[in-house]
Amino acid sequence: MIDLIIDTDTGSDDAVALMLALGNPEVNVKAITTVAGNVPVDFGSKNALATVALMGKNTPVYQGFDRPLMRDLHTAQNVHGADGMSGAPIPTNIPKLSGFDAVNKLIELPKAEPGKYTLVTLGPLTNIAAALFQDPNVLSYYKEIYCMAGSPEGWGNVTPSAEFNIWCDPESFKVVLRSGTPIVMVGWNISREYAVIAKPETDNFKKIGTARSNYLLDINIQVAKFCKEVTGIDGFDLPDPITMAIAINPNLITKSELVRMDVACDEFMRGTLIIDRSVAAQKLGPNVKVIWEADREGFLNSLYEMCQDGSNPTGFTPRPLDFYL
Repeated sequence: MIDLIIDTDTGSDDAVALMLALGNPEVNVKAITTVAGNVPVDFGSKNALATVALMGKNTPVYQGFDRPLMRDLHTAQNVHGADGMSGAPIPTNIPKLSGFDAVNKLIELPKAEPGKYTLVTLGPLTNIAAALFQDPNVLSYYKEIYCMAGSPEGWGNVTPSAEFNIWCDPESFKVVLRSGTPIVMVGWNISREYAVIAKPETDNFKKIGTARSNYLLDINIQVAKFCKEVTGIDGFDLPDPITMAIAINPNLITKSELVRMDVACDEFMRGTLIIDRSVAAQKLGPNVKVIWEADREGFLNSLYEMCQDGSNPTGFTPRPLDFYL
């Protein structure tokens, strides 16, 4: 059994990542914590709760920070829609939040059972940095830490060189980099190359025709429009789901590198990653495992398998299939 704690700024791709974890019988999601990022944190919590309900689970959801540690919040609602879910219908008979103490849960749960939980972060690292301020050893309590973060080859999706999660709160990412506990980084480069859902994949999800497959397509309609108009991707990419798939099955990693990394926080280069391969950096040791290549077929199969389940405990009704791009 794989035991996860998931920190998310739940927009549409985060929701698919949650589906992958919640729908896998070999995975136990102990808790979900929410943070502001893609959408304001209240929206993100609602989207997380709706996805938990769709999957027929009772996983507790704890709300966290409503803004970056040192900056005003700038969301990605231009990418995911005002609600983060492309305006799609989502389950309404959802449970209530389990609390507003996300940071405390990120500390208490792994500290009580050191080495048991893998932490998967899908949004800005504000909650994680805040947890480190309270307990500098908190990340060492986790078995592993996987982060959907960054664009290590320097191709950004919010600026020419920065990926959104880090750009949103670069100071928190710097705190995590300097924590002393290495992380595994699944950057936007992996999503752009190995997690694009184009027409063939969209057709496959339509053929599956379950509440899960329809939900996956429906909530990403706005993302597909953004990809076509801004990033030039044919279809829509799923950065958070491929991060989750790799956290569940690290065998999907086909090429990686241990590096010493830092992040720029000045406004001009905000969120840009710096990989230091100097002799001095090698003496300090790596703080990030960067993923450079992944198994696209294995990732897609994990999505298809999850969507095959035809259960629909919430009675979710998607928009008509011909609505999809």
